[in-house]
Amino acid sequence: MNRRRITSRVRIQLLGLLMLMGMGALGLKLWWIQVAHGQEWLVMRSIFTCRKWSKAIANALVSPP
Repeated sequence: MNRRRITSRVRIQLLGLLMLMGMGALGLKLWWIQVAHGQEWLVMRSIFTCRKWSKAIANALVSPP
């Protein structure tokens, strides 16, 4: 019975290790997107926002209320 308790403890520790590794991978991916490539996303978002607003203003000027 002592051996069974050890194997169950090892299983729980391995599960905990896998969960920590998964959370670390997710954190690394979020860091990669936000910190390492944040400027690229910011530029793309700014271009989209400017295009969206300029299109909305152009439509408002062209079409009568």
